[in-house]
Parts: sequence; structure tokens; C-alpha cells
Amino acid sequence: MDPRPIYFVRLAAGVRGPMAVEHLRDLADAGFVTREHEIALSADGPWTPLAGQAICAEVFPARRAIAFKDAQIVPVSDAPVATLDPNRAIEEANRPPPSFRGREVFVTARGLLGTPDSGKPNEVQAMVQEVHARVAAHAPPPPPPPPPPPKFPRWRWFVAASLLGTAGIMGIPLLYEMRYDSTSVAILLFWTALYNAFVGTVMMVDRAHNAWLRTRALAGEKTDD
Repeated sequence: MDPRPIYFVRLAAGVRGPMAVEHLRDLADAGFVTREHEIALSADGPWTPLAGQAICAEVFPARRAIAFKDAQIVPVSDAPVATLDPNRAIEEANRPPPSFRGREVFVTARGLLGTPDSGKPNEVQAMVQEVHARVAAHAPPPPPPPPPPPKFPRWRWFVAASLLGTAGIMGIPLLYEMRYDSTSVAILLFWTALYNAFVGTVMMVDRAHNAWLRTRALAGEKTDD
């Protein structure tokens, strides 16, 4: 038989229990039980506030407050801080220490083939040269250059053909010393439109053919044109 007493607590949702003091402390820590809640040793009562019970100190134990101490700053020196000149700091950093003076190292560009005293390469340089030679021997061929652009824009020739053809068609009545009337002008305009449509179609086919030839040239194929 457990000698520790058990308690019942009356909450808003109803009577809860039985539970030991530890359970009451957990509920108090979670905020479900306060000092104003009523407890009893039986579910039927009698009910008394928890604040008037001896176990109140166990359910709500005193907690030690934690506080931080004030920072204690101990001055190291009261002397004013000297200002730092950045230009002088850079100059001092670039100046070699006394132990290195007279033994400075100067870096100069050197060729791959040997040294100034001897033109014969050493083993490492000979190996590098051999690797370069093998890479160059097995390298893929360079891509072919792009095809040159046309020497003259062909559209100008088509425009010239259109203008000359239009002038020739419209000047046919002059060859027969005829006057222009509405019927002849309509017929001439019809043949002019038909001729210009033919010239435009030929120009579009020529542009498509040139684009196809350029694509084949870029792909490395051999063309007959």
C-alpha cells in the first residue's frame, strides 16, 4: 500500500484524480492548477483551496531568481591611443625584415627551353614538349571556315529587273503610237502585277536556295554550286 496521500482536484472540466503531489506539481508547472483551485482527499470532498493546504509549498516550490552581475571593466591604460597611418603601415609591410636584406628574390620570366647558360632542356621540359607534340598530332582538324558572303546583294538585281520590266510593259503602247485609255491601262496593270509576282517568287526561291547552300557549307558538306 502506497503511504503517500493522493488528491483530487476540481477543475473547470470536472474532477480529476487521484494523483500524487508530483502530478499536482506538473499540472502547476503547466499552468493548469493554481493556488485557487480546490483539492480534496476524496472525489466527494470536502473541497478546500490549495493555498490553504500544507502541500502548497510542495506544489509551488520557491524558485531561485537568476540575475546577471554588472560587468566590471578594468581599464588597462589611460594613455591616449596613437592614430595609425595607413600609408606608413603599407610601407612597413612591404619592407623586408633586416634578416632578408641583401637576399631578396627576383622573379623573372623564363622560357621553356633550358636556361640562359644552356639551351638543352631538362627531363621535365623534354617530357612537356613530347606531350605537346602528341596532343598536336592527334588533335582533330580545325573546323572549315564559314562560307564567304555573296559579293553583291542579289535583291538589287531583282529590284532592277522589276523596275525595268514594269517600265517595259507600261511602255508597250508607245511602240504602236497608241493612246492610254482605261481598258489598256487595266490590261497593262494586270500584266505588270503578274510580272512582279513572278519576279518576287523567283527571288524567294533564290533566297531559300542560298540559305540551304550556306547550311550545307557550315555542316562541312561539299556543294556543287
